[in-house]
Amino acid sequence: MKLKACLVFLVLLKITSLFGQEIDTVKLFFAINEYQLSANNQIRLDALYKAISYYPRISITGYADFLGDDPKNLVLSVNRAEAVKTYLLCLNKYLVITTEGKGTVPASKKDLQYGDPINRRVDIIIKSKPGVRLIPSPRQVWEKQDAELPPEDIKQFTNKLNSLTIITAGKSISLDELDFQSGRHFLNPESVYYMKTLAAYLKSNDKLVFEIRGHICCDYNNPDGYDIDTREYGLSVTRAKFIYDYLFKNGIAKKRMRYTGVGSSQPKIYPEVTDRDRSLNRRVEIVIVSK
Repeated sequence: MKLKACLVFLVLLKITSLFGQEIDTVKLFFAINEYQLSANNQIRLDALYKAISYYPRISITGYADFLGDDPKNLVLSVNRAEAVKTYLLCLNKYLVITTEGKGTVPASKKDLQYGDPINRRVDIIIKSKPGVRLIPSPRQVWEKQDAELPPEDIKQFTNKLNSLTIITAGKSISLDELDFQSGRHFLNPESVYYMKTLAAYLKSNDKLVFEIRGHICCDYNNPDGYDIDTREYGLSVTRAKFIYDYLFKNGIAKKRMRYTGVGSSQPKIYPEVTDRDRSLNRRVEIVIVSK
């Protein structure tokens, strides 16, 4: 039973307690035949490092999908693990890290024309002391006290919301102020004020029917981004649903709204070069359906 529980843990990546330790697992995904870290993966590693409160034991395991032959895939999986280790050690040379390459993983589905993106990955397994959670829970981050915002930012957001009553059906506004945690569908505390303001505005303009449309940056190799919390591809959808659920809980009728995600298929800026480029692409839009 213990072996079965361990296997279930590794498959589902469930944060749990095992043999007296707390374990967090993070996945990073790679393009075909690539082992260098993408900008998106570097962002995730930066966020992970900032989250940990001390130096835990870290084990990194690389994998390759079924494309290519087994000897080359073994080397590729090792290189992927080593690339992650090198990046983390640049952040802190005192981290204790072990690496391993597992080589080819059998296809998760049949008839995958362009390989299997789920298996082009690295698993980062972090072991901490009992009772210590390394990755902050969404509640810890989202429910912090409202951040103090510059008056000019508040005015700009208010003007943006007011434009919803002016634009025609089919048009949209981009809510860049709703800033999400890296790799998750939960907002950062700086967005609390904006969410409250959005809900209040929609309450006072109850004729607006709208769609919440989620976008992501950086990940162009998959149909959507990987959500750390759901352990599935669909980050643009879960981010849009987070906004939908918040508005419903704060008095906006479900019949007035719907939500969808389009992944990275509609970037504002391509290719992404700067952090600003990625920020503009990682967004939520409000699309007017009817008024």
